[in-house]
Amino acid sequence: MLKTLNIQSISLMLIISAIAMFSSCNTNKYLKDGEQYVTTSKYKIQADQKIKGKNDLQFELSTLEKQKPNKKFLGLARMGLWQHYRVQSKKDSSELNKWNKWIEKVIAEQPSILDSLQTVESAENMTISLKRRGYFDAEVSYDITRKKNTAYSSYDVNLKSLYTIDTTTLTSKDTAVIRLIDRELDNSFLKNGAAVSFENYQKERTRIRTILRNNGFAKFQTNYITRFRGDSTSTDKHKVKIEYDIITPTDTTY
Repeated sequence: MLKTLNIQSISLMLIISAIAMFSSCNTNKYLKDGEQYVTTSKYKIQADQKIKGKNDLQFELSTLEKQKPNKKFLGLARMGLWQHYRVQSKKDSSELNKWNKWIEKVIAEQPSILDSLQTVESAENMTISLKRRGYFDAEVSYDITRKKNTAYSSYDVNLKSLYTIDTTTLTSKDTAVIRLIDRELDNSFLKNGAAVSFENYQKERTRIRTILRNNGFAKFQTNYITRFRGDSTSTDKHKVKIEYDIITPTDTTY
C-alpha cells in the first residue's frame, strides 16, 4: 500500500513538472527581442538602529511595486499566463467559445513584462512611503538583473534613522479644550518616543476629534487642528519637538 502511494506521489510530481516545463516553454516563445517576464523582487533593508517589524516593512514595500510577477501554479508553472496566450490564439482563429471566455475572465493573466520605468517609480513610491513613516532621510536605490527570459529588480533600502517625538506642546484659546485633552494624554499617538509619522498624526487628529465631540464640541472637525509643526532638538536632529494649535467652531480666527 505504502509503495503504491509513493509511486502515485512520484507520478504526480512528474506530471506537475512536465506541465511546468511545457507551459514555461510555450510562454517564452511569445517574448519579443529584449523582453523578459518579471519575477519576484529582492530586498536589502538596513538602518542605523535595530529595525522593528522588518518582515512587515518589507511586505509593505513590496505592495508599492508597480509590477507584479505572473502567479505560479503550485509554485511552478505560470498557468494564468499560459492560458492568456492560449485564449488569444483561439481569438485569432475565431474559436472563442463560452468556456474560453470564462477562462479569459477568471484564470488568464496579462503577461508581466519588465518595464524599467516601473522599477524607478516603485523606488520613488517606497521612498515617499518611508518618509511618511518617519524615516525622513531614507534612500531607496535599485538594480535590475536580466536573464534570457526573466528579470528581477533588487531594492537596496537604507532607512538611516527614525525621527521620533521628544515633546509635544498643545495650545488653544479655549482652556476647556486643553483640559479635556490633557485628561487622556496616556492614549496619545504623539507620545515621547513615537515615530514622527503621517499615520500617527492622522490617528491623533481623529482621537482629539472624538474626545471633543463626546464632550460638548459637537461640530468639531479635524481641520480645527492647525499649524502642526516640528523642530529638531538642539542635541539630536532625530528627536523632534511637536507643536500644534486647536481652534473651536466659535473661534473668530477660523
